[in-house]
This record gives sequence, structure tokens and C-alpha cells, in this order.
Amino acid sequence: MVTCMSDPRPIIHAHVCALIDRLGGVTAANAVLEARWGGGHSAGTLSKKRARQLDWTLPDILALQEAAGDWSLFDWLMGQVPAEARSVCLVQGVADLSREVGEAQHASLSAVADPAMRPQAAKELQDVIEKAQRLQAALSRGAEGRG
Repeated sequence: MVTCMSDPRPIIHAHVCALIDRLGGVTAANAVLEARWGGGHSAGTLSKKRARQLDWTLPDILALQEAAGDWSLFDWLMGQVPAEARSVCLVQGVADLSREVGEAQHASLSAVADPAMRPQAAKELQDVIEKAQRLQAALSRGAEGRG
């Protein structure tokens, strides 16, 4: 039997409003979204979402979380996911890390032969670090019983 969670919109709304406040308000959050997605946003639309006249979109939530460095909404959502599904996310995290390591190795070896490739190699290494940190966080959440 599948059970449904109660309406998550009030919790999502509270989290997103906190993200907007953390970023400095609607105007600042709108600037984040404009920069992230390249246009098509307005402070008026964000105000309507904040007033619950419109729902929050997933891409906007992700962009605001990333800009604020606050993944608490994602953490809460992951807590709603069954353990079996979370383990699939860990497998994907390992696969992503492995792919990034391969790309970094290739770029680093290319930089040995061509110094102009050094910035690309550095970028690829940064991608490895980010994937490793994300995987470490996911594993830590699992160790704490949160996912």
C-alpha cells in the first residue's frame, strides 16, 4: 500500500521564503534567478509566489538553495524518500564521482603535454572535489539515519 504525505507546500514555502530572506530579499533572489537562468524572471512573480498565489518551481528552488548554500529543503525532501530509493542516489553519486575522476585524469595528462590545458584540468579537479563532497554529505546523512 502506498501512502501519501500530507500537503508539502507549506513546508516548501517556508523553506523557500527563508532562502529568499537569506539572499537579501525578493530583488536579490530575482537577481540570482536571472543570473542562473538567463532571464524570464521578475520580482513581481517572486512576490506572487511568496504570497502563495503561485507555486515554487523546482529549478528556482534548486538555484536559490545553491546560491544560499542551504540544502535544508533538499535534506527534508530526502527524508521523505524510502531507503531503497536513497541507496540508488548513492550509487549514482559514486558513478558521477568516477566519471569526474576520469575526466580530471584525462585533462591533467593533457595539461602535461599542453600547458594551455591547465585551466581546464583545474576545472575538472574542482568538479571532482564538488562531486566527492556531495557524495560525502549523502553518506554522512545516511550514517545519521537521515538518508
